[in-house]
Amino acid sequence: EREDPVPIEAPPAVEEIRIRVARMPRGGWLCLDFLDPRIAQIAQPLGLDAPAEAILAMLRTGDFLMEVNGVREGEARMLAALDSAADKVAELVFVRPQSFEVILRKQSGIGLGIDVQREGIGASVMVAEVRPTGLAQVWNNTHPDREIRPYDRIVGVNGYDGAKVGAGGLVEVLQTHRELKIKMVRPRDAL
Repeated sequence: EREDPVPIEAPPAVEEIRIRVARMPRGGWLCLDFLDPRIAQIAQPLGLDAPAEAILAMLRTGDFLMEVNGVREGEARMLAALDSAADKVAELVFVRPQSFEVILRKQSGIGLGIDVQREGIGASVMVAEVRPTGLAQVWNNTHPDREIRPYDRIVGVNGYDGAKVGAGGLVEVLQTHRELKIKMVRPRDAL
């Protein structure tokens, strides 16, 4: 007789925030970054009216919008769901991923080994690719529990917070500092 293995539950990687809005604000109250085509990150809360301000009081720059009225994954679909929910009841699901730290020390002749993308208005930098050579791959080989993956977001570097310095500020620190203490989040774990 075969026994099914007991599932081992990993600690939650994200904090889920479910918000039911009685009257969804019209567009323009939230600035979203869709670098990852499946989910949106709050780049800048704009809150122009009372309903928007009430929603934003529960959220932070850097949280991720995962679902609008049951619609998940896809910029066009999620934006259409937000537009169609204006002035109606809406169910929004946001997540606040837990961060993890990566420490890289630049060495002569060895690059970071990651390609990144950013939005001008963004509060983070998205890892587009981890190259097979470079400091990121060395880190991954020695720290499999905190490996750098495509779609991870860099939200801080050496104490600089992306919500304050923006994506451009983070890129500047990545390029100019020799030792990098990188704060990352992995929102895709919530998909």
